[in-house]
Amino acid sequence: MGHQKLEHAIVIGGSIAGLLATKVVSEVFDQVTLIERDPFPHSPQPRRGVPQSVQPHVLFTRGFQIMEQHFPGLGEALTTAGVVTIDWGREFHLFTIGGWNATFEGESELQSVTCSRYLLEDRKSGV
Repeated sequence: MGHQKLEHAIVIGGSIAGLLATKVVSEVFDQVTLIERDPFPHSPQPRRGVPQSVQPHVLFTRGFQIMEQHFPGLGEALTTAGVVTIDWGREFHLFTIGGWNATFEGESELQSVTCSRYLLEDRKSGV
């Protein structure tokens, strides 16, 4: 069998997963069409079909790292937009039967951000 050229992919749904899927398949397909029932706003604001978009969204470290690989400069753009950064090794405190977890004194490699979903989905600052 010969190598078949991948010409056109269709992604249904403009959720964060749909936007990420669109980015990933765009690296393989010549053309990608994203089908979403809600129009994307021109600035960060909630969409009617995404009622949970006004809730804070936390990107855990590995997910944030993967998103940075596909969208270089994402962290910088989100920071410029005013997101709250989290150093999980230094700032996350967990109480268990044994007491409080150990935390790092300095900066750890467990970095991520928390922000609104609509800021994360914004074309100028996010995915």
